[in-house]
Amino acid sequence: KRELNNTDYIGIGEWADKMLREHDVWLVLMPLRQFDSAFVKGLESNPDWPVVFISDEQMIFVDINTPHGKKLFDGIFDNKTLYPDDSYKNIIVARHIFLSGGMEKHSVKDGLDLAIDAFYSKPSLPALTMILSADRNFPDLKPYVNNFYENYLNDYLKKRNLYVKQDGYYIRIFAAFWAA
Repeated sequence: KRELNNTDYIGIGEWADKMLREHDVWLVLMPLRQFDSAFVKGLESNPDWPVVFISDEQMIFVDINTPHGKKLFDGIFDNKTLYPDDSYKNIIVARHIFLSGGMEKHSVKDGLDLAIDAFYSKPSLPALTMILSADRNFPDLKPYVNNFYENYLNDYLKKRNLYVKQDGYYIRIFAAFWAA
């Protein structure tokens, strides 16, 4: 009955990897209600099972030790993996940039820019989460995140009567709360 810690999640991720491979599973689709589950946190801690898609409703992991999984993961960066729109792709690229602390061709600032572009093109919880994580995990990005908050809050206050009539209002008001 104790709280799980990072070591526990690593063990869960190793166990999940073993079980999934025994059943030739190379792709795992998890619904929103499971995002905080031990299984999902375990897979997230396993570098062999990166996330290749995330939305407000679901998350997809792939086993990069399989040809199909590796192809989907590599396709994120060589533009061969297709997404419903650029917002989803930008979120995933930002996520991997942040997880690696920057990549060969992308700085963490590039990751933040992608997350902000994703949020402005389609407000979503994953995009907002990427922005919030940049603020917490990369102190050098704080001025850029604060600039996003200020610009977003000003825009929200000007257009809130329009936004209340549109899909995605919950995310918009949640972002305004964080920005304030």
